[in-house]
Amino acid sequence: MHRFSTVTLTTLMGSILSVGAAMATPMPFPEGPAPQLNPFPELDKSAPIPPAPAVAPEPAIAEEPPMATVAPQTEVPKTDSKVEFMSFADVAGDKSATLLLEPYSAPTAAAIVPRANPEIAQARNLFVNRPFNYVGGGINLGLSGNSDLGGTAWSIISRFALSNTLSLRPAAIINKNAVITVPLTYDFALPGADAFEPATIHPYVGGGIMFTTDDTALSPVKNNVGPMITGGLDLRLDDQWVLNAGLNIGFLGGDAEIGAVIGVGYIFGR
Repeated sequence: MHRFSTVTLTTLMGSILSVGAAMATPMPFPEGPAPQLNPFPELDKSAPIPPAPAVAPEPAIAEEPPMATVAPQTEVPKTDSKVEFMSFADVAGDKSATLLLEPYSAPTAAAIVPRANPEIAQARNLFVNRPFNYVGGGINLGLSGNSDLGGTAWSIISRFALSNTLSLRPAAIINKNAVITVPLTYDFALPGADAFEPATIHPYVGGGIMFTTDDTALSPVKNNVGPMITGGLDLRLDDQWVLNAGLNIGFLGGDAEIGAVIGVGYIFGR
């Protein structure tokens, strides 16, 4: 039992050694001997070093062009503009719709015509045509009658404004005797082209009484008193002087006494 085991072990060890030798013997390749494979070629100094891969050069950084200097801009004067906005529907239908800018021009002064206000115009005329007073002298040119009113004589004229339209105009015609006239007149002004300047022509018309001091026996008129009517105009020369021209008609003893007066008056009490 013990001998069998030794032989058996000897045989088994020989078989193992034969198999190991057979496995250690290199087997020939058909093309020739087996190449020597180096698992770490980078450690083999005899092997040629492969060339380094070509590296593409990095693109040169282009230099930025110098910034152009911006000249200072002068401020453009603002003009009034009218902006017309299009509706949402117009913008949706037309994609090219933009804001339309149209220059706005103010209406010229000639196109603006103020409406006349009669009340304002009347108040303005009353302000610039305030009543005035004067006293002066002139000459009476008799046209008809037996009194001094109907003959050529010196005359004293006056005006005393009672309101904007009423005036008392006493006068005296003096030659050998005297004729006194005291009329109450209605005055109105004729405005000129410039409404802010006082009127030049001031017509008047009225009536009153007259009497004479002629009591000579040769005169058919003796201290008679009668009614009279008058009319005329005042022509303002400037702020101090006025030219008066009027016609007086009186009735004494059934006869008409007619005389025209022309005189110059000095304005006072403005």
